[in-house]
Amino acid sequence: MELDFDDKAYDKAAEKLKADPTLITWDKRSLPPPAFEDILMQMLHDGGSLDFKDLEGDGDLNRSITLHDIHEKVGNTPTRHLIDMAEGNDDADTADVILQTVLFGEIMLG
Repeated sequence: MELDFDDKAYDKAAEKLKADPTLITWDKRSLPPPAFEDILMQMLHDGGSLDFKDLEGDGDLNRSITLHDIHEKVGNTPTRHLIDMAEGNDDADTADVILQTVLFGEIMLG
């Protein structure tokens, strides 16, 4: 899978975060440039979407998600993975399961 997004929307979200540090959720005492993840989240908050492209298949697994999709679908993630995330015990497997649930509505084995 490859993450794709509108470059202009990315730049706009980055500038928005730089101009208003109160939008950033980390400790504001030392403000580095906005992190990639924070910019992507701002894009979603601004009503944008993120596209995931299946590079190995025929496009059947391509997906586009919005903040609404995340809010609607993340609750379908198996509880143990959500608890791991909330408690800071998450790892790549946790992230994989959450992403698969949001993108595909199920965990795809293999």
